[in-house]
Amino acid sequence: MTDRVGAYTEWFGFFPHSSEAAKPEHYFNGGLTFLLTDDIQWDVRAGVGLNDAADDSFVGTGLSIRFR
Repeated sequence: MTDRVGAYTEWFGFFPHSSEAAKPEHYFNGGLTFLLTDDIQWDVRAGVGLNDAADDSFVGTGLSIRFR
C-alpha cells in the first residue's frame, strides 16, 4: 500500500493427527502491517472460521522486532 503500511489475506488450517475426536479447522483472515521503524513492525488482524470445527471469529495484534 505504501512504504510503511501493508495488507494481507490468508487461509490457514489446523490438521490434528493424533486424535480421532479433533477435526480439521479452516480459517480466513486479513490484516494490516505498520512499519514503525526499520526494525519494528506492528500488525492487526481479524478473521473468520470456515467450518463447524473452527472458531466463529477472532481478532489479534502482534509486534515484531528485528535485532541486528
